[in-house]
Amino acid sequence: AAKGMAAAAAAAAVVGAAKSKSADMGESQLGEEVELDEDWDTDSIDDDADLETDFDEEPDFDGERRERREELTQAALSGVSADLMKTTDERTIRKALHPLIQKLEKQVDDDWHDGYEEQEETISKFLKKHKPYLAGIAALRDCARAGAGMPTDEAAVVLERCLQALITIEDLRVDLEGIESRGAASDYWSGEVDIDVAFRVDDLTFLTYNAVRAYTWRRVMCTAAARDDIS
Repeated sequence: AAKGMAAAAAAAAVVGAAKSKSADMGESQLGEEVELDEDWDTDSIDDDADLETDFDEEPDFDGERRERREELTQAALSGVSADLMKTTDERTIRKALHPLIQKLEKQVDDDWHDGYEEQEETISKFLKKHKPYLAGIAALRDCARAGAGMPTDEAAVVLERCLQALITIEDLRVDLEGIESRGAASDYWSGEVDIDVAFRVDDLTFLTYNAVRAYTWRRVMCTAAARDDIS
């Protein structure tokens, strides 16, 4: 949860900085758009027990937002397919990637030195499994871009969903990177270790995980910044 909150805070700062820039740049300069489709749900954040408030009872803003999200996703967002909603669901992403983290932990515990080939294979699978989720996030973001015709409340849900999916991926990446495998996972992210994996997002090909991560985050932030109807 702490990692998710930190990532969300950093993302909010990027949106603020991008607001002024996006007006001059225009979305057309950010790259070609793509198509695809998907859904999600966030964990509620506990309020700080020491936080002072003027309210007799703290309002459940998180609960209200969650309820609104559920209403919109159940009613189907404009132009968003059920497949795309599933691909961008944080639970779907976690279910696909977390078992590989557990597998790598076991491999390291069983045979750190001579099990490096198995460890490399697991890290490689972890990266390759990101492909549909990163492509799905980019496609879902495309549905919410300014000028696409999506209503404000739906666009806000879509962009929040994209953000939460990215935060989930980041949390899982940090978890796997924290495992002391024989080959450092960060070397795989940067492409220092060649595992022959390429990512296709927005009709662009990325040869490293770090590159496609940075691009996808930036696209979501710029899309949010370009919509003046979303605070």
